[in-house]
Amino acid sequence: MKKYNSVLSVSFSVDHDDENGADLTPDDVRAAFDNRLSSMTDQELWESVGCGEYLDDTIEN
Repeated sequence: MKKYNSVLSVSFSVDHDDENGADLTPDDVRAAFDNRLSSMTDQELWESVGCGEYLDDTIEN
């Protein structure tokens, strides 16, 4: 059976105090990412990663 791989991405925002984000930690980023994912419906998630009729960057493994 063939297997395929697609690259998907999700945009999210993260609050910080330093203008250039120097005060951000991996925990801050993870918390913001987790919050974004947990607050999305399945439909919102599906649309945000660009799933639809086809994925244009799919490669065969």
